[in-house]
Amino acid sequence: MPLFATRAEVEYSSGYMAENESMSGIDWASEPDIDALSRFHALLQNDPQAALIGLEALANRGSAMGMWYLADAYMGRATTPRSVCKARYWSERAEMAGIHQPLHMLGRMFFEQKEYVEALATFSASARGGYAPSIYRVAKMYREGLGTQIDIEKCRALLIEAASKRHVFAKRNLMGLYLTGAFGCRSFLRGILMIPSLLGDIIALKSLDGPKLEERIIC
Repeated sequence: MPLFATRAEVEYSSGYMAENESMSGIDWASEPDIDALSRFHALLQNDPQAALIGLEALANRGSAMGMWYLADAYMGRATTPRSVCKARYWSERAEMAGIHQPLHMLGRMFFEQKEYVEALATFSASARGGYAPSIYRVAKMYREGLGTQIDIEKCRALLIEAASKRHVFAKRNLMGLYLTGAFGCRSFLRGILMIPSLLGDIIALKSLDGPKLEERIIC
C-alpha cells in the first residue's frame, strides 16, 4: 500500500482543479465585475499584456478570482512568461482573501522543480490556512525528508489533521502508516479499524462536487 499519492492520482487531482475553478469556493457575489473578469481571462491567450493589466486592476478592487488568475498566469500556465516573484505575490494575496488553491499550486510548482525548501515553506503557508491538500503535502515532505529532516511524528500529526478534514489520501496514508507497525500494536489495530471509515469516505465522494470534493481529493 503506497503511503502517498501515485503520479496518476496527482494528475487526476490536477485535472480536477483545472477543470473546476468555478466550483472552488469563490464568492462570486463579491467579485467586482464578473463580465470583465471573464473577458480578461479569455484575453490571456491572445493578448496577455492587456489581460494582465486588466486582471491586476480587478484584483486591486478586491477580485479574489483575479488574484487567482494572475498567480496562475505567472506560474507559466498561460502564454505569460513565468515570474516566481509575481506568482508568489498574487498567491499570497489570494491566500489573504481566503483562496488557498494558488499558494498550493505554487508549492506544487516548486516541488516538481525539486526546490523542496521553497515547496515546504509554500505548502506550510497554505496549510496554516487549514487547506487539507497542503496539510497532506507537508506531511508527505516530513515523511520523506524533503526540504527538512524526516520526522515521522510530525508526519503522523499532520496526516491526522488532514484526515480529520476527510482528505481521502491523508486518511489512506495514515492508515498505511499505522499498518507498518511503527507506532506499536494499538496503532496497528487502529489502522485496521480505519478501513471501513476510509471505504465510506471513498463511496461518499460520488455524492460530492465543488469545494467539498476538491478538498478531499486534491494533492
